[in-house]
Amino acid sequence: MPKDLTGDLLFLRRKLPNEKELIVFCKMHGLSTIGTKEDLEKRIVYYLKTGRRIDPIIDEEPDISEINFSEKLGENFTLEDKNRDFFREYVGENFDEEFIKWLDENPDSTYDDALNKYLEFKKKQ
Repeated sequence: MPKDLTGDLLFLRRKLPNEKELIVFCKMHGLSTIGTKEDLEKRIVYYLKTGRRIDPIIDEEPDISEINFSEKLGENFTLEDKNRDFFREYVGENFDEEFIKWLDENPDSTYDDALNKYLEFKKKQ
C-alpha cells in the first residue's frame, strides 16, 4: 500500500463516511464518482491499497424504445433505469416531488398520461 495513503484507508474504515463525503474524496483524488456508495467505497479502497485508479463498469443504456406511450405505469413502477431515461428524454433531468408522487399514486395511468401531467405541473409553476 502506498505509504502516504495508509491514513486515508484507516480513516475510511473507522469513520464510515456518507456518500457525499465519498464523492468529495473521489474528486480530490481524480477518481470516478459514478455508481452507488458501495461502488465508491470499493473504488476508494482499491485506490488506497494500490495507488491505481480503476474506471467503473458502465452498463449499457436502457432501451427506452421498448416503452409504449399507451402502456400503463403499473403497480411496481419505479423511476429506475429505462423509466428514468424515458422521462429524461421527454421532460429533462428535474423531476419535482409533486410529479414523482403523482407517478406513485397513479399506476393505472399511461406514460402518455404521465407526460401530460408533468406539463400541467410545469404550467402551475
